[in-house]
Amino acid sequence: MIGFKNEMKRCEFQGGAGLEEKYRPKSACLGEFEPSSPNQKNCEICRPFARRAHNAIQANAKYRTDPKKYAKRARKNRWRRKKATGRPCRRIGSMQRCEYRDKCGKRGEGCEIKYKLRSSAQRYCDPCQLQADADSAQEYRDTHKSEVARRDRERHKREREALAKIKTGELVRKPVSPGRPKLAPEETRIFEIGQAVEQFIQPAKMALKIIAKLPPHSRGDLETFRDDLLALGFKKDEVPLAQFAKTAKQLSRRVVAGRENMTEASVTRCHQGYLSEFVRAA
Repeated sequence: MIGFKNEMKRCEFQGGAGLEEKYRPKSACLGEFEPSSPNQKNCEICRPFARRAHNAIQANAKYRTDPKKYAKRARKNRWRRKKATGRPCRRIGSMQRCEYRDKCGKRGEGCEIKYKLRSSAQRYCDPCQLQADADSAQEYRDTHKSEVARRDRERHKREREALAKIKTGELVRKPVSPGRPKLAPEETRIFEIGQAVEQFIQPAKMALKIIAKLPPHSRGDLETFRDDLLALGFKKDEVPLAQFAKTAKQLSRRVVAGRENMTEASVTRCHQGYLSEFVRAA
């Protein structure tokens, strides 16, 4: 290559210092090497490991941009590798047969026979999983009798000591927590949102009357009624809501939803609760 001088360069990878073992070469890095091209940055020993580490960094960066997409792709690649090696491949979400059998070789009580796979480690349906956990716990107790007995003795000893301290007055039982205090009806969020909607219904009615008096060809222009709505208490970004509102109640709910950073459905539920609990009850 024209202008390229075959000078000694220092290896940038430096044996993968600080990386995992799979990204570090077993042989020592050459330190300095004679490059065969101007773009070569690593010695012959570090080059394949540097490429592997670079690919891993790029893959992790892509995964962070859209974890759901790349997790699905990694799962499909894992399935293909399993299939290529002849190992059974069980897809997440597929129906599988329950593998649980008791000591007599029978299915568990309430076995669903088939279940929907939620993880690669799942082997039993939900009813049989409980029985499998119970069997595992019982097997542990049978094979570790001395350890279980020692643990039970220590637990009973702590309980006896605590009861003795309570009787002598050294230890006082903790009072039962009364829980979170119940707010007064006027302090609830339902009352606050519902009252805000009720208070804005009258300005909303007046705004709809102003728009209804305009000629049909002028209703699409916000400038024709913007000032009138601002005088009623609307904000600049709330003026377009009045163009497409059918009723004053709907317009009031939309305005409150924007001001409280809530959805219109949530404000509607709060307003309905307010009407049923406070207005109609009164």
